[in-house]
Amino acid sequence: MSFSSETKIELMGLTPQKKCCRRSLVAGLLYDADTDCNGRVLASFSTLEIALYAQRAIASAFGPAAVKQPPVAAGKGAFDLAVSSPEIFQSVGKIPAACAECWVSFLRGVLISTSSLTDPEKQYHLEIVLRHTERIVELSDFLAEQFGRPLTVDRKRGMGLVYKNSAVIEDMLSATGAMQTYFEFLNKKIERDLRNNANRATNCETRNIARAVSASKKQIDAIAALEAAGELDALPCELRETAELRRLHPDMPLSELGARHCPPISKSGINHRIAKILEAAQKLK
Repeated sequence: MSFSSETKIELMGLTPQKKCCRRSLVAGLLYDADTDCNGRVLASFSTLEIALYAQRAIASAFGPAAVKQPPVAAGKGAFDLAVSSPEIFQSVGKIPAACAECWVSFLRGVLISTSSLTDPEKQYHLEIVLRHTERIVELSDFLAEQFGRPLTVDRKRGMGLVYKNSAVIEDMLSATGAMQTYFEFLNKKIERDLRNNANRATNCETRNIARAVSASKKQIDAIAALEAAGELDALPCELRETAELRRLHPDMPLSELGARHCPPISKSGINHRIAKILEAAQKLK
């Protein structure tokens, strides 16, 4: 089961207590629904479970007569539900505001019916897709008040509102009461961050090793060139000492190489001497 499906199952397990909140939940479930000239509301859901949940939610908020027929399969990933209720017909595509908690129930309904949430191990991405693009602006304004303005993207089947900020997604999960998903999201986020930090540290160490190996090879080649040209013995004694120690210890870090000198010298002192050796080798060319 996908992370998105698990989230919706948890949200469907939360039942509003107030009648106005139950109706706000229905408004969210039907926010992207169609209406016809006969006063019916025609809603389509991606799974049979969600369609049956919507039928129960509508019956709880408006009475059993509002949905006289069960959901009908209308193709792959589409289950249609016909609703007959003047009250619901008038509220389709509108955001309710009956009480302070109604917006939470409304948002639950929207997330259940129109959203997708990517597994945070892969990326942080929550998206709400509407076929009725004229409703995008109002919903975007509503979300902006609570969580900040979402991105707007074109989709084949409408328009999408997208959040890619993990903190915003966490706030939305917490606000709608999906606490199990919220904590799972946090755990996966922590695991991902730890893994990424470990990978970055490994990559950084690998690059440092590669740079050190490349620099050491360049130094050894310079020393070999000076020796082949008979110029190594002509170097000052302190440079000859550094050159010999570098040849004996080609992989040794500069700080450790400096400690082997007599007397020991600092890393900056080693850098200065090696620069002189490289300069001398460069003059041979």
